[in-house]
Amino acid sequence: MREILESAHGILKRSSLGVEEIVERAFGVDENGSPRKSHWTLYKELNPNDSSGKLGAVDLFLLMQATGDVAPLEVMARLLGYALLDKRTVTPDRSTWAAEHAQDSCDMGAMARLMDEGATPAEVQSAGCRLIKNIEETLVQYGRDYDAGVITRRKAQ
Repeated sequence: MREILESAHGILKRSSLGVEEIVERAFGVDENGSPRKSHWTLYKELNPNDSSGKLGAVDLFLLMQATGDVAPLEVMARLLGYALLDKRTVTPDRSTWAAEHAQDSCDMGAMARLMDEGATPAEVQSAGCRLIKNIEETLVQYGRDYDAGVITRRKAQ
């Protein structure tokens, strides 16, 4: 758990913003214009060497959201055996989700053919990585098409 706290503490070190600005962005100010959380409290909560301070999950979320630094989330995902996908960095290479999906199907077939032919694990892994990348593109393109109204929700029959 120390690794998570160190990563969360690192948000303050990695940010170009001052801690006071981070606190205001993350937690807001009250009706008097005072921060809802003091920067000293945040320091205490993020200090990996101080077991008396506790940073809640919601506060950690607000902190990551305010700074754009998701390093603690990446650490948690890695420790739990997951990997994160930043959908903002995925660039679909087809104009529709259906075209992206057709590409996925071709890639799946190519990978299955390699395995059927007894290809080396490295060759299959390479094909698998291409497939995963293209599936990510399909997911992102589907979301864009849905948000643009190209896809409408069908009623169950």
